[in-house]
Amino acid sequence: MKKKRAASAPSKPIDRRFIGVLICALLLKFCWPLFTYHVPLGFDVGMYRYLFLKHAQGFPPFLIAPMDAWALGHPLGLFFFTSLLVKIGLPVDWLLGWLWNIFPVCLLLLLAWMTARRHGQETGVLVLLMGLLSIAFFDGFAMMYWKTYAALAWYVLSLYFLERRSWWAIVTGVLTVATHHQVGLLF
Repeated sequence: MKKKRAASAPSKPIDRRFIGVLICALLLKFCWPLFTYHVPLGFDVGMYRYLFLKHAQGFPPFLIAPMDAWALGHPLGLFFFTSLLVKIGLPVDWLLGWLWNIFPVCLLLLLAWMTARRHGQETGVLVLLMGLLSIAFFDGFAMMYWKTYAALAWYVLSLYFLERRSWWAIVTGVLTVATHHQVGLLF
């Protein structure tokens, strides 16, 4: 005779104030360097500045402007979007400054939302907490891994669209591979 498992009590919803505190802590953590230092963090700042400006010269985004040979080895996915932003007047310093500082928080919110949808609100909150405490995630931010973070965002959206059986999964999957080849290998 099989023994019946006791039904677990439904979990209490997490207080939205706690989630708000986590989001504020993430914003503080990732925006603090923006207000503390006079130059952006990371050793790739000059490289990205050059790539953002050169790719914006090759407008529309699918045309490649003349640039140094080393720059042609970078996947083009990120620069499709940044060249559009630079062409409409967004200063490159914003891409290297406050937009970069906000991007890891947006990526974590996207990951938390996807995780909460699939595995429950508690797990989504744990993703936010992991992002707040993770040294590796902050190191990727500090070293300015723009393409990796952007590709991870496309990858998470691809999984969302795959789950919904939407054709948009193809578009976001291609953007994942076009933005960062190694992340694209996850497919």
